[in-house]
Amino acid sequence: MNYSIYFFGKLGHEYIQYPNDYTKEIFKEFSQNIKSKTQIIIHRQDNLMYYGYIRKLDLNDSQYVGICIVLNHAMFENINTLFQAFEKTFVYFVFAGEILKIDNDGNIIYQDTNEYISLDEIEKVRNLLQMKIFNERLIDLPPTNYSINNQETKEFLIDESNKNIINQCILDVSSQYGYTIISKEKNFDTMPFSNYKNRIKQLSIENEKLKQNLNEFTSEKRGVKRKRNVSTLAFILCTCIIVLLIEFFVLRENHQDKKNIVATEESIIRNNETVIAELRRKLSDSNERKSKLEFDLKDQDMKNKLLMKLLDSILVENNELKQQVGKTHFSISTYPNKENVNTENSYVDVINPPVFAKSSANIGMKIKRVQITSTQTIIDFEYSNYENSIDRISISSKAYLTIDYSTKYYLIRSEGLPVFLSSQYDKVEFRLIFPALPKNTTKFDFREINGLWNFFEIRLK
Repeated sequence: MNYSIYFFGKLGHEYIQYPNDYTKEIFKEFSQNIKSKTQIIIHRQDNLMYYGYIRKLDLNDSQYVGICIVLNHAMFENINTLFQAFEKTFVYFVFAGEILKIDNDGNIIYQDTNEYISLDEIEKVRNLLQMKIFNERLIDLPPTNYSINNQETKEFLIDESNKNIINQCILDVSSQYGYTIISKEKNFDTMPFSNYKNRIKQLSIENEKLKQNLNEFTSEKRGVKRKRNVSTLAFILCTCIIVLLIEFFVLRENHQDKKNIVATEESIIRNNETVIAELRRKLSDSNERKSKLEFDLKDQDMKNKLLMKLLDSILVENNELKQQVGKTHFSISTYPNKENVNTENSYVDVINPPVFAKSSANIGMKIKRVQITSTQTIIDFEYSNYENSIDRISISSKAYLTIDYSTKYYLIRSEGLPVFLSSQYDKVEFRLIFPALPKNTTKFDFREINGLWNFFEIRLK
């Protein structure tokens, strides 16, 4: 798959793009055609197809994030699965939290606390999108229709009811018109992501209610305290009056009255203390609910961090694989005659065996035949130099076959390698010989350590 991936958008008050090259004006033209919350804008320019995904942020329609895949001489067959790949990549972009984030109300906003845009984070997003589109089916790009103006635009609105019906129509139109706009008004977030946003919003509302209840409890407590102080002052005043009356009247005659008054005031105090105890209990219950909510928030945060670590580990493994595939090692192979290989007693002989997947560097390479004898495994290859245009082919001496990755069958020798190519139209055949695989082998992998050639699940049955 010959493609490029770009990141662009308007975050804050400026336009950003990575990598920044001649496509800047094309992506700015995309931004002038934003019709809805999320959409894919397809643009054909000669033999290049641009698939730009644009997503507006929640609280500011002038801010948006865009991701674009540029294909050469090819186009995607299924727009629906392409939409899903873009949406899942955008979800990871939000969860990473370095450029975008979710606020307490569940809205996606720009993380404007960072002084610079993290290129490492953008690179991770590009790598994740590469994994998601690796198995996307491509079809050949039809010739340009010069009867249609290359600036003409076609628009589509896609939803759950018509997504399968209009897919073919979008394919036909996007290959002929300059711009094709596919808008999506709803269901543009994945289900787990929508549930997460709603949960954040719900927790924020519950937190505000708890704060409001706490303020009300605090106000009630202050009111009760003021009433108690007033009662105490009233009691002191009454007591003073009683003392004066006792001094003024006969002490013994008013002794019983004094007891009654004191008993009444004590009853009032006990009632007030009961009310205060009940308010304190309610306040304690409120604090317990608040603590439980904070614990739930921390637990959710831990789950999110575990999810991010898992995604990071996947990205690290992907980068390591890319680094291995990106290196090329050559070795000098022997040149025995083909007549020295005995294939008469082959118990497996498969012509053009199917292959589940191979490295992107394997362009032009094809497995023509696999034979397994009692002593050897023989693989015949054919290489066409039309697309790569290289001048020399060789194989690493550490190349091996494996069935379950626990046992490796290393290369014994090669026939016809290394070979030098004189033109772009050269086509050569060569043979690699390994130890014999087990008789019951149904599939195996061919791996070149620190090299370019890798074939996965070469199927014999």
